[in-house]
Amino acid sequence: MKKSSEDFVKSVKEKVNQQKNIEIIQRNLLHDSLDYFSSLVREDDEVEIKSQKKFESGELSCFLNLYSEADDIPELIKSIFDLAGLEYKILDLDSKKIIYCVNFGQNILSSPHDNNWIFIELYLRGKHIFECRFFLKIGSVDYGLYENKYFNIKVWVFDGVFFSKYEIPLINVSRNRRGIKRELDEKYTSYIKFDPVGEVESIKISKKKGSKIG
Repeated sequence: MKKSSEDFVKSVKEKVNQQKNIEIIQRNLLHDSLDYFSSLVREDDEVEIKSQKKFESGELSCFLNLYSEADDIPELIKSIFDLAGLEYKILDLDSKKIIYCVNFGQNILSSPHDNNWIFIELYLRGKHIFECRFFLKIGSVDYGLYENKYFNIKVWVFDGVFFSKYEIPLINVSRNRRGIKRELDEKYTSYIKFDPVGEVESIKISKKKGSKIG
């Protein structure tokens, strides 16, 4: 029994260490991507970097706060990608939020891969002030919650080729901790969990069996 218990503890420690190593690699990739994009921004006279936030723990994301007097900031960001010869996908979420999936390619020296896809969520905070949040593309299906209201939420989904966005009404639903299941369309199903006061706590989106992606 003692041997079995020791093996279990050892197995748990190995899994924890493995997860930590994966997170370190992912965080390094994310930070290098932020640094690369920052170098592109510094070459553009129309944009000024106000601050940069890299987190060593917690959520796997980082931020750039920027300033520009350009008339069309989303077009300005696209022009930076185009000038660098980067491949990207884009989706307008609403009047203030846009999400890009950008391939930084071989410009990320810490990565052994030829293709390095990074999500950049652009948030227009004012006429000249905006924020870019960076996070990794890590799944065959990636998604995010971009509007969270009590009776309605909005999500985006990226399948590696196309972006989609969905609105999910939450009127007259059971808000217990077990959560609810909602079909988005013929390709995706969402699973929504609520916190103790009934607010949306988390969402998981998965591809339906047999559906084709892309």
